[in-house]
Parts: sequence; structure tokens; C-alpha cells
Amino acid sequence: MVCDWVLLLHLTCSSEQHLVPSIITEFIMPTPSDLQQLKENYVQHILEGMDMQTMEQLCWDLLMDAYDKCTWDEITEEITDLYDENTLIDLIPDAK
Repeated sequence: MVCDWVLLLHLTCSSEQHLVPSIITEFIMPTPSDLQQLKENYVQHILEGMDMQTMEQLCWDLLMDAYDKCTWDEITEEITDLYDENTLIDLIPDAK
């Protein structure tokens, strides 16, 4: 696979005369495949840095954000499609 962008690592001197690595990026237009792989790598990096509680909170936030846009009818239809009417009845507020 030909890399569509190149990272060149070189050493530069800081004001304290220590060698400090810096990265120069020469950008040559990434392909859609490069973008997809970058996204997948980034998601993997994020997930690897999370504990279970943080991951659960992220799922909660993402699901709530998606369902905040739904109407009553859309949500109840999804629940009955994915589960059943008994589950819907159990989840309806004050139906317990």
C-alpha cells in the first residue's frame, strides 16, 4: 500500500540545547481508505483508554442523543420491533 501522506521525524534543538523530536507532516491527499483507517485507529485508541464505567457513560450519552430526536411513536415502534409488546409495557412510565 502506498502511503498518501508522509511523516518525517527529525530532531531539532530547543532553547535549552536538548534534542526534542518534532514531526513534519507533508500532506499528499489521503484516500477514502486512509480516512476510514484513521477513524478506526482513533476509535480503537479511545476505547483502549476507557474503563467500563466511562464506556457505559459514552454509550448512554450516544443512545440518549439518538433517542432525543425520536417521537413517542418512533420509540415505541422500535421497542416492539426489536423486543416485544410486553417489553414496551414494562418500559412505559407508570405502567409498572
